[in-house]
Amino acid sequence: MRQLETPSARAVFVGRERELDALHEGLSHARAGRPRFVLIEGPAGIGKTSLVEHFLADAPGLTVLRASGDLSESDLPFGVIDQLLRRAGEPSPPGPDHLAAGTRVLELLGALQDESPVVLFLDDAHWADVPSLRALLFVVRRLVADRVLVMATTREHPAGLPEGLVKAAAGTQGLRLQLEPLSTDELRALADAHGMHLSARAIQRLEAHAGGNPLFTRALLDELPAEAWHRQDNLPAPRSFAAIVRRRVEACSDDATRLLDAVAVLGPRAPLATAASLGGVEDPFGALEEASDAGLLRWVDAPPIPAPAFAHPLVAAAVYSQIGPGRRAHLHELAAELVEDEGASLRHLAAAAAGPDAELAQRLEQQAESKAAGQCMESAAMAMVSASRLSPARPEREERLLRAVDWMLAAGDAAQARSHAAEVAGFAEGARRYSIVGQLASLDGRVEEATQLFDQAWQACDPEADPLLAAVIAHRIAYHSLRRLRDEDVVKWDREALELAPDSILAVGWAAVLALSLWRLGRADAAYRLLEEARTSDRDDDLHLLGMRGWLRFSEDDLDSARADLEAAAAIELRLGALLVSSVHLTVLARVQYASGDWADAVVSAEQALALVSETEHPHGTFVWWSVILVPAARGDWPTADAYAARAAAEPRDPVDRRVAVGMALAHVASARGDHQAVLEVLEPVAELSPNPAVDEPGFWTWQELYAEALVADGRAEIADRFLRPHERLADQRRRPSTIARLARARGRIEAALGHREEAAAAFERAVAHIEPLGMPYERALILLAHGQFLRRNGRRRAASEQLTQAREVFAALEARPALERCDRELVACGLKPSRRNHDDPPDLTPQEQAVAHLVASGRTNREVAGELLLSVKTVEVHLTRIYVKLGVSSRSQLTALATTTPYTPPAKE
Repeated sequence: MRQLETPSARAVFVGRERELDALHEGLSHARAGRPRFVLIEGPAGIGKTSLVEHFLADAPGLTVLRASGDLSESDLPFGVIDQLLRRAGEPSPPGPDHLAAGTRVLELLGALQDESPVVLFLDDAHWADVPSLRALLFVVRRLVADRVLVMATTREHPAGLPEGLVKAAAGTQGLRLQLEPLSTDELRALADAHGMHLSARAIQRLEAHAGGNPLFTRALLDELPAEAWHRQDNLPAPRSFAAIVRRRVEACSDDATRLLDAVAVLGPRAPLATAASLGGVEDPFGALEEASDAGLLRWVDAPPIPAPAFAHPLVAAAVYSQIGPGRRAHLHELAAELVEDEGASLRHLAAAAAGPDAELAQRLEQQAESKAAGQCMESAAMAMVSASRLSPARPEREERLLRAVDWMLAAGDAAQARSHAAEVAGFAEGARRYSIVGQLASLDGRVEEATQLFDQAWQACDPEADPLLAAVIAHRIAYHSLRRLRDEDVVKWDREALELAPDSILAVGWAAVLALSLWRLGRADAAYRLLEEARTSDRDDDLHLLGMRGWLRFSEDDLDSARADLEAAAAIELRLGALLVSSVHLTVLARVQYASGDWADAVVSAEQALALVSETEHPHGTFVWWSVILVPAARGDWPTADAYAARAAAEPRDPVDRRVAVGMALAHVASARGDHQAVLEVLEPVAELSPNPAVDEPGFWTWQELYAEALVADGRAEIADRFLRPHERLADQRRRPSTIARLARARGRIEAALGHREEAAAAFERAVAHIEPLGMPYERALILLAHGQFLRRNGRRRAASEQLTQAREVFAALEARPALERCDRELVACGLKPSRRNHDDPPDLTPQEQAVAHLVASGRTNREVAGELLLSVKTVEVHLTRIYVKLGVSSRSQLTALATTTPYTPPAKE
């Protein structure tokens, strides 16, 4: 896309030295394998595109991929990504969601950069479709060691640009360039290029009228002769861009004008033959050449079929606005018959509608529902917004828009959902309005406001007249209650939802949430029975129930069954694009693998969950920190653990998320570090919530033993004793062996601190007895360490050394360095010198490097590893190079051999 330029000025470029230097510096980094993302901002016509084009013309030896946002295609899902793929010779569709589309682009960049550095240039990002922008953000986040420079131009403060892109430009690998108006000297050079040698006063007048905007300056210099700038009479105000375009269009022949109208209606990349057929153009090539000479159209030689496109989006908008309403509607009606894609056909019909159209709205709603059933929530939401706009009746308009907003939220696009907040807030007061505004308030952490709105929604709804609406409101109240840690309210409201609309496609999600709260309230049989009854078929929807069952089984220490359920659910959910639910199940799966001693798998699952959460804007995204921080903390990888902790503490809007999910994650870091004061600081707010099933239910969270042991270390054994007793009774009642074991370990420390040796010894023995059959090596080793410490302090060094030696073997195999160091200190105190093993001092692999190493050692190709971890292939290659250096190996086979000789192998179960 280029600015309108007269033939004499097309090659002219003035100023912007600072910006050009910054772009060349970014390119030098990219050439060296340090990717950069540059966001170039400024108002229309400020010269953003010209800057990039001039920079690229002076930077040879690059592969350049171009795409451009277009106002007429801003609602076409993945239109921009489709441009990139087609121009690279890959005309197949980009994929069902932004995750798949982004992966396609990463693969493309990985292939191209082997030959030369790659520049990916997105012009007019403010007009790009939202799914493409999310896919681009996905790509930018995963460029680590690629020879890639990504550039995007956008209007100032564009509302639709993902916040993540702005943050990426402001980060260490990014750059934001704000283009300012041209200076006086630059305006003079521009006027000289037009053959106008203006005086200083005339230049000042030009600057005052055009505001230093290159586009308007060029337009004014095109419109007015040189003498006009020297006269003292009033200068005319700069005419709008549309007026310039209108003048050029009026100079075209009827054939060229009809072609311009057709291209404006069809949008970019429509084949010339299609545009000619729509406009009734007799000589398509002659008309195209004429419009091109006028600076209105250009020829885009993009596969699979070259097509005409406007020289600038403003030209397209101006031409489109000049088409009379009757002719415009007629052209859209004809276009609906010419295009092959049903979605495009419906969009043309919607544009042709003279007003509300119930039948067309119904067709758009059906298309939206079909997209939603296929998990294409972004496309579904766009279609439903169109259906809402065409709905004759206000209730239908509101209902459809609210459903669209729900799908936006389901797709993780909270920003787009919030963009409709003002419109939704203006709806007539009623149950649905209260409900959706309450949901948005809840997502923003405005707890009391959300609670009030949900109460109003329920009071305003009529369950008999509209049971589905009432059920949706009931579940929203239930989910809000879940976030408030009020399981009794969750049970009440989700049961209400299921009774009102048991056959709704949403009922699966309601049942899963209800089962969770039932379980936490001690009604495990009812929870499992509900999960089984809700599974009406083998539909993919039922995977949500399968994942929930795996979560509950893990909390009951059935590790093998839990792992099978969670792996099955997460894998298919990921394939279907259900990012949020898949991230939750991967988070729990990581904890299962951590508990089992499969820490390499745990790192992979946690990294996958973290990558998925980064693609969503959901409040429960903070839940991932519950798992992602475990292995780095247990291994003493303090830079990684601390970085994760800082990110976790900075993210939650919701106060409960901050107290519970984040607090417990931070407690694991502090406990591994041996910082009992920090443990108390982050867990005291959690303890204040007790008694509460949501935080107390044995096995769901693991925090009680950490808090009790920190109290003992702080010299408050009596308080720890009183705190622990109700939790011990509850664990015994629920028959949760791992929780009984962990609490017994804490009980042993308490009794030892109180001078009760026999009680302490009995507690440690009880802990070992309950943990032994479960296949939880790290938990067992921690108990052995605590027991050994107790025995040594009571003069039983031989018995202590037996416990400590067993614990040390596990810590060394798991590379749990903080616990290993404590164990070694105890063994030295026993008079023994611990034997060193090759893996006692493991190399410092980052969690992502650990994940890559594990997957490569298991036989995955680099492309398969990239797909699983949502990385580029180039990033995987760089990680692999670093892994080889750190491990002292030089091949995949050596890495595989090393991996099979060092990991912890649990003993066979009896």
